Parts: sequence; C-alpha cells; structure tokens
Amino acid sequence: MAGISRAERLKAVARLLQERTVSSQRELVRALEEEGIRATQATLSRDLALLGAVRSRTPSGQVIYWLPREGLEGLPQIQLERMLRDFVVEVEVSGNLVVVKTPPAGAQPVAGAIDRASLRNVLGTVAGDDTLLVVCREGKAREVARELGWKGGSRRQARRRGSEGRGPESASRREGRENGRSLRSRLLGGA
Repeated sequence: MAGISRAERLKAVARLLQERTVSSQRELVRALEEEGIRATQATLSRDLALLGAVRSRTPSGQVIYWLPREGLEGLPQIQLERMLRDFVVEVEVSGNLVVVKTPPAGAQPVAGAIDRASLRNVLGTVAGDDTLLVVCREGKAREVARELGWKGGSRRQARRRGSEGRGPESASRREGRENGRSLRSRLLGGA
C-alpha cells in the first residue's frame, strides 16, 4: 500500500491492537507489513505514544500492548471483555464494593476499561497498582461482580478462564503477602 497517510496508519495500528495480542513493536511491524503497510519501529514507537498505547504484563507473564482509550464506536465493551480475560485474577464482593485483583500494574487499565464500558450499576472505580475497587449502586455489587467474572460461592475465586486453581502470579502475590505479614509482625514486636 503506497502513500498511506499517518491517520490511516494510526487507525490500522489501533485496530491491530484491538484485534490481536501484540507483545513487541517488531511484531506490530510484521502485522502491518502483512496488510501492506510499511513502517519502521521508530515510527511505530511514536504512533504508539500518540495513541496512548500501554504495555502491561498479563497474569500469565506475557507483556502486551493495549489501548486505554477507544476511538472506534462499540469497542469499550470489547476492550472490557479483553481486559477481564487478560488481567483479572480474583474478584470479591464486599457490601456495595467489588474488589478486583490483577497482576502488578494491571489495576488501572482494568479500571479504565470498566469506566469506559459505562456499566449500568457501576458508580465509579478506584485503582491502585494491583487492586481496584468498583463502587456499585446499593444492592448491585453481586450482579456487577458476575459481569466481571465472579462465580459466587466462596469468598475468593481464581478468575482466569481456562485455568484451574491459582497461577504463578497468584502464588507470587500470596508469598509477598506472607512475607509482608511476617515483616509487619517483626516491626510491631510480634512473633
């Protein structure tokens, strides 16, 4: 494709990031070449920055690019589904709150996707590094949690589809929590 404009290339990059899992700029260069669009890695680096693309680690440890803002109509729900599939590890309900656990640096992207999806019973989100709170309308937290993948029943549940039990990220987080408790205990004069 000769003479493609920057706007057309940006649109193609955005579409590819929404349709595929892309973990490197080199992969993105190849994907664009498959579509007849030539671009250097330096050009794509500027394009990704302009689009606001973010690189984050999924629960499986894979680093991927994704777009925190959707420019195409109807995609916030698709992005939310992808964020939930790729980043959410646990979902728990407490009162009118839904607590969502993600790998490190995953909470803000998921919160942004929830906010953009404009879920009917969600009043807002607050995100830290690996945990986000979804503030729900009174009496609607369980319904929202189910939309986010909560299975009900036990207090905590592994969320990732297709995985049985807890993955390596959860084991790492669990170990970190245990080490943190041990450190707090020593600092506070406990055992």
